[in-house]
Amino acid sequence: MTEVVFSLPKAPVAGWVAVASPFAVDVVEDGEVVGASGATKIMLAAGKHDIVLRNEKLGFEMQRTITVAPGRIVSLVIDAPTGLLNVNARPWADVLIDGEAAGQTPLSNLVLPLGSHQITFRHPQLGERTEHIVVTSRGVNRVAVDLNK
Repeated sequence: MTEVVFSLPKAPVAGWVAVASPFAVDVVEDGEVVGASGATKIMLAAGKHDIVLRNEKLGFEMQRTITVAPGRIVSLVIDAPTGLLNVNARPWADVLIDGEAAGQTPLSNLVLPLGSHQITFRHPQLGERTEHIVVTSRGVNRVAVDLNK
C-alpha cells in the first residue's frame, strides 16, 4: 500500500472580480467568457489578468488589466458610455426621450447612454407614436417616423 501525504495551502490562491455596469457585460479572458456582470462574483486565480468587458449587441468593449489578490475582491465599475442619435419625423414632431422633452424634429447628434430608450413623437393633429430603440456605439443611431401613415 502506498500512502501519499500532502498539505493544503493555508492562504487562498484565488480572489474575485465583481463588475457593476449599467448594462450586461461578459468578462472575457484569453478569448473565453469567464463570467458576466451582475450580482455574482467571478473567481479568478490570484495575479495579473488582462480582461475584456464586452456587450456585442451594444458594440461595447473595454480592456482592463486587474490584479487579483488572494481572498480579495476587485470591484470594477463601468460608467455609462454614450452613443449618438439622430431623430426625425414627417412632417415634424415634438420628441420625448425616456419621458423627457428633447425638442422638435429634426434633432441630430443627441448624446445618450448606450442601451434601450423610448422615443415618443407628438404632433398636435397627427397624434402620438412611440418607438423603442437600442443605442449602440457603432456610429450614429437613427430613428425616424412618418406620422402621415
